[in-house]
Amino acid sequence: MPKMYRGHLLRAILSYLALSLFCLFAVYPITRIITIALRPSDQLLSSSLALIPAGATFGNFRILITETVPPLAPQFHCHRPGR
Repeated sequence: MPKMYRGHLLRAILSYLALSLFCLFAVYPITRIITIALRPSDQLLSSSLALIPAGATFGNFRILITETVPPLAPQFHCHRPGR
């Protein structure tokens, strides 16, 4: 194998390794947020590192969608005096 080719191969491997580490670093918080959201309400403060927690439920998402008001909702109601 030519010496010049080995240098490019090593640089490519190190570049892909660094990119992979940065991607893992960026995706980890998103997976933690989803994992916490799947926990039952009585286990929200648990320090478990399981990707899918025991007793996982979509109950928190149901509450979010059905029982809360979007934060920007008042801004979408246009008040027009005289109408």
